Amino acid sequence: ADGTCVHLPVQRNLHRDGILAVTEVHALNVPPALAEQAVAAAKSVAEGLKYVGVLCVEFFVLDDGALVVNEIAPRPHNSGHYSQNACDVSQFELQVRTMANLPLTQPRLHSPAVMLNLLGDLWYAHGAHAQTPPWDAVLALPGTHLHLY
Repeated sequence: ADGTCVHLPVQRNLHRDGILAVTEVHALNVPPALAEQAVAAAKSVAEGLKYVGVLCVEFFVLDDGALVVNEIAPRPHNSGHYSQNACDVSQFELQVRTMANLPLTQPRLHSPAVMLNLLGDLWYAHGAHAQTPPWDAVLALPGTHLHLY
């Protein structure tokens, strides 16, 4: 509301059949100049809308390196869920801070992250009867977090 704007680390999203499949967040996932361009464009969108709150601006990167806005989500977004475990301030905390007029601090990535967006059809991977995927095997991997929603 006071014009302060912070941003999560720029991430790289991979889609399958038009649906987010993988989010990668680490120091070299996007060339620095492209990341700076994306942040500036997202801030311009937020300022132009006079937006207050968490805003996800998703871009496509064209073959010539140009950015084209694909989606604007006026809320915490599934591509930013990694921030709960890999950043010192998550998108959810930023939303609360914004709505409660609390200080916004620039989030820092403390751990590189790869997030998989798993859909409900996993429960039917072996036929018509639902089976819970082997989450215990997933959670046995060091540094793994599981969020079901």
